[in-house]
Amino acid sequence: MPLFEVVQYRLQGLLKQERGFLTTSEFRTMLHNAVTTISLAQLAHPHPEHLAIADHLTVLGSGSWPQLTSLNLSGLGLDSRSVAQLAKGAWPMLAELNLSRTTLNAAALWHIAKSPLPQLEKLDLSFNWLDDEAVLQLVAADWPKLQCLNLRFNTLRADGTHALALSRWPLLKHLNLRSNLITHEATWKLAHAKWPVLEELDLSANPAVDIPGLVQGHWLQLQSLTVDNSVLSQDAVALLMRKWSRLQIKIKGKKLGAAAAAFI
Repeated sequence: MPLFEVVQYRLQGLLKQERGFLTTSEFRTMLHNAVTTISLAQLAHPHPEHLAIADHLTVLGSGSWPQLTSLNLSGLGLDSRSVAQLAKGAWPMLAELNLSRTTLNAAALWHIAKSPLPQLEKLDLSFNWLDDEAVLQLVAADWPKLQCLNLRFNTLRADGTHALALSRWPLLKHLNLRSNLITHEATWKLAHAKWPVLEELDLSANPAVDIPGLVQGHWLQLQSLTVDNSVLSQDAVALLMRKWSRLQIKIKGKKLGAAAAAFI
């Protein structure tokens, strides 16, 4: 089986794909050619002589790339040192950043949070097992345009949701907290968040989401809530519908309208 990587990139609106190890020079040239989207995926463990992915991260962190709007590093093992190098780069127009399944920890996330990303709208940190300490680093970030945050399959508890509630993301619309360690206390702390335009919240597959605590949230635009069936008693549904009359309640992706909810 050949050892190679796949580099996907968007140039002048066209999605292209390169197979085989690009040299550092080729990768740098690609960035200079007004590339707007980059997706790196290492499909096999390369020979020690092949350090293409590491080299690419160094290039990304060693210059200013004003055309780059989307960067996908999902699945790459990123330690604190590699993230520190990556975060040295300047991506003033970056709107989407995917760091899912990258084994990030609190130390690595600190470097990301310190990065000036004024245009960042979508951040995927799912499947990293980030804990409350990591979230404390995350919420220090000044990303005024952040709209979508994916934190599913991490290990947030009460301190983590309390930290999220203190975040400075006034445009946050979509928050995915599926499969964390959220309990009653964590739910109440999350409800203190000031997200005036929050539209979608996923709290499914958590140990004990507390509906009375959740309805304390001042999220007037909330339209979609995903939770487990185990927390949806008739009283709980009534609380939710009184709070958000247009709310669509979802159970594992299935929508639950107001009429159906009345039979729970």
